[in-house]
Amino acid sequence: GFRQGCDYLATQYKSYRAVRGDGNCYYRAFLFALVEHLCKKTTTTVEVSRLSEYVGQSIEDVVKCGYDRFTIDMFHEEMVDLLTAVAKEREQPGTTAAEAFSISPSLYTRLNEENGTSDYCVWYLRVITSAYLKSDPGRFVHFLDDPSYIDVATYCAKEIDPMGKECSMVGVLALAEAFRINVDIEYMDGRPLDVSTKKLVKHSFGINSDGKPNANDPTLCITLLYRPGHYDILYK
Repeated sequence: GFRQGCDYLATQYKSYRAVRGDGNCYYRAFLFALVEHLCKKTTTTVEVSRLSEYVGQSIEDVVKCGYDRFTIDMFHEEMVDLLTAVAKEREQPGTTAAEAFSISPSLYTRLNEENGTSDYCVWYLRVITSAYLKSDPGRFVHFLDDPSYIDVATYCAKEIDPMGKECSMVGVLALAEAFRINVDIEYMDGRPLDVSTKKLVKHSFGINSDGKPNANDPTLCITLLYRPGHYDILYK
């Protein structure tokens, strides 16, 4: 089970980053991994601009789905400010291939402060997730993993919006699609490796059902490790 999974991961990935286990781990892992990718020199300026523009205008999508602009404005501004800081960091010379996944001490500190940028941005990611689900309730109602919820709006109010609530697969799907990035998740839940492939189960989100990236979408992909109730970041 878990021993097999650990041995397999050691052959596929160089390292992993532990993420705080407070019920917000998926959103926090998504945020940190996204910032790391955007800081990489190999990530195109076009992609950085696309994501910055998306986050900038996302407040309009969120407001259309019923959120109060005044209430969410400071959370939105924190996310915008974070991506602005990332863009400025990219302008600094000196990043090497060995530092491909490193971020500056200032950004690292900013993303790890208690009750600071990370928490503000995590909640805003929840809002984006919720708004994306509400934008197509007829589609997403079939993905709800709790039969007690009969509509998307109620599900979002109880399971997505509150801090500390674990992210379900429908939330993972929605956030990946909203940002138009790819999210790969390795599942290590104690089950033996797949008999035929000798691999862990891996699911990909934000891509076509055939497993290939959309032709018009960027190739930016973050990879996470799922263990029961928790997500960490994996690095190739």
